[in-house]
Amino acid sequence: MNTGRMMILAFSLVMALSACGKKGEQPTPAPAGTPAPTASQGEAESGTTLQLTAEQAKYAKLQSAEVAEREMMAPIEATGRVTLNEDRTIRVGSFIDGKVLKVRAKVGDRVREGQVLAEIHTHDVHEAGANLAQARAGLTQARTRASFARTSLERAERLFQSKALSKQDLDRAQVERDSMEQEVVHAEAELERAKGHLELLGLDPETLNYDASVVIRAPGGGVIMQREVTPGSSVNPGDSLFTISDLSQVWVMAEVEEKRLSELRPGAPVEV
Repeated sequence: MNTGRMMILAFSLVMALSACGKKGEQPTPAPAGTPAPTASQGEAESGTTLQLTAEQAKYAKLQSAEVAEREMMAPIEATGRVTLNEDRTIRVGSFIDGKVLKVRAKVGDRVREGQVLAEIHTHDVHEAGANLAQARAGLTQARTRASFARTSLERAERLFQSKALSKQDLDRAQVERDSMEQEVVHAEAELERAKGHLELLGLDPETLNYDASVVIRAPGGGVIMQREVTPGSSVNPGDSLFTISDLSQVWVMAEVEEKRLSELRPGAPVEV
């Protein structure tokens, strides 16, 4: 009997508390100036659509427009990297084989055109000097023979005028003179070639020092981006020594997906 009364009392207490809670709840106030929802709005919210009055659409900052076809700019996002401008980049290579004596530039240095980058000892200097000496000797000999051939021709002409020499011997003297003059032309060309080789090495043919080193100079101005030699290292023709770039302009290489390449157009704006 006592147990039944306690259960009824507990149930009555729960119902009372529940009623008090519902009675004390207050609806959340709407923002100031917002029109109260209409009956039709409430009914629409319970379905799958939401209807707003013109005033409510104004507060919601909604805009409407007629459906129509138009061209739209769809941005293409791609990862990329900043690289050197190849049109403003110089790769300095070795045109000789030898041993690096000194390196006068390091990565990050700003250099000007003609500035010394490195010094290389090479046997090409000795070889070029020997070729120069040989070419000079050859030219001297050719000029001596040509002078003798001209003198012989003059004597042959005098003898021919005095009927003391045949026409055949005169012609032979003329051919010999012409041949010797051609040898002089060839010897002069060989001498110029030998001088050009030394000038390519950066050496003066007139004041040649066989112990001189070859100086590598910057072909243009810019910043040293790479240095691939150290003192004591050996180099061969074609080896890369330095990379110099003008960083006032650089390239940005974007890696666009292949399926979107057809969307690219020359002159399209790009943001980096």
